[in-house]
Amino acid sequence: MTFNTNHHHNSQQQSTLANVQKIQLVLIGPNIPEVAVKRGPIDLLSPTSSKNDNTLISQSPLKSCTVTCQQCLYHDHITTQPHLAIAFNAGIWGYDEWKAT
Repeated sequence: MTFNTNHHHNSQQQSTLANVQKIQLVLIGPNIPEVAVKRGPIDLLSPTSSKNDNTLISQSPLKSCTVTCQQCLYHDHITTQPHLAIAFNAGIWGYDEWKAT
């Protein structure tokens, strides 16, 4: 017989995620185009941001989901500890600029 010792922890995580009301995505990097930075926040929940049916979104506790872009290095931008940071193909293996991050 096998017991999943993480079941209670996973249940708590799912419960917490189900109650998220605000998501703020910040795309950061030295090669972010200036036009993306100047565009300002993009509301991903706006009916104009998607042609999909927003019925599921309207039933969700999620009230805000925005994306902004910053043309800088991660460690130069972050002033508070994020809940999650992801580095997609950041090149941290090959560029000294990322050492501080």
